[in-house]
Formats: sequence, C-alpha cells, structure tokens
Amino acid sequence: MDKIILKGCRQHNLKNIDLEIPRDKLVVITGLSGSG
Repeated sequence: MDKIILKGCRQHNLKNIDLEIPRDKLVVITGLSGSG
C-alpha cells in the first residue's frame, strides 16, 4: 500500500474531502478555523 486514501472525511470545517496521500510525502491540511 503506497497511498493513504481518505474518503468522506469530516474534520473541523472540512467536509466530504477525498484525499490520496503518497506515503513518502507529508501533507498537512488546516481547516478554516486554523486549529490544525
């Protein structure tokens, strides 16, 4: 498994987000509230 796949995620102000994250990369997502 070389990817982290998140579907229908609901975090803070983010809703229904689909993410495909390569494991060799770091992806940081902050919500509109900035509490990330």
